[in-house]
Amino acid sequence: MALNRSQSYPAMTDLGLDNNPGNGDPSNGDTIGTINGYAYWDKAQSLDTVDKLQFVIRLKDRPGQKDDAPAPASTVNVTPRRMRKFIIEANRTFTWENQDEASGAVRQSGAAVSDSYGRLTISSLEIRKVGNRLVIKSASGTGDRDGDGVVNDNCPDTPNPAQTDTDGDFHGDACDPDDDNDLIPDGEDCGPLDAKKGVREIPYAVVASPRAGPSLTYFTWTPLPQGATYDVSRTLISALAASMYGPCLSNDQAGSSVLDTSSPPPGDGYAYLARVNDD
Repeated sequence: MALNRSQSYPAMTDLGLDNNPGNGDPSNGDTIGTINGYAYWDKAQSLDTVDKLQFVIRLKDRPGQKDDAPAPASTVNVTPRRMRKFIIEANRTFTWENQDEASGAVRQSGAAVSDSYGRLTISSLEIRKVGNRLVIKSASGTGDRDGDGVVNDNCPDTPNPAQTDTDGDFHGDACDPDDDNDLIPDGEDCGPLDAKKGVREIPYAVVASPRAGPSLTYFTWTPLPQGATYDVSRTLISALAASMYGPCLSNDQAGSSVLDTSSPPPGDGYAYLARVNDD
């Protein structure tokens, strides 16, 4: 089965019909078999919305084939993966129903809690050759927690009614620490909504010299032919171990010099970084 990276899917483990791979001794275990190979899901019937997650799962009914399930029913653990709209946060409670695919009759139901990594597993789900529909809904933290008029939005605890998501990672700009996904945190990014800044910029050292007193520093750098403008960052020397760039001091600076009128705390100093915009 080919997986579509833009679609949610149920990761299945511990199928009750799994064969025994043995312990390494040639006389131990099944001579042929599969692990989770007797089960599959119908991609066309998968549903991923802000309100619920749905998968239709079946045991393979392929008489005469090696992957034909040896029994009409079994159990399996299901962990949803790659959700696009349905949000599974860490340590949240979710309700689930296991329905007959044809009639919709509920065969199992319960509640499950996601772990600290935001993984949710429905254990011992009954599946059959005739098909079962797993429906998952949120039971805790539902509603509009941040009061922005959007239920289960891309920033559940940070108001963002516009739902702006610059980098399309399903984390809204209001709560995304890197809005343009260029690997530079917004607080250190001279262009937090411009992915080209940081990824394609070229960093190099600057030369600083004091001018007109200790609180006035004028620093310059050698201009590069491919750059008409530069981004300049500044951070405390004491913070260098925790930050690669530091907060943006000057965005799209023309020329090859900047004047800094601030002073570092006593016993500390500033480190500067200039990056050429080569795009």
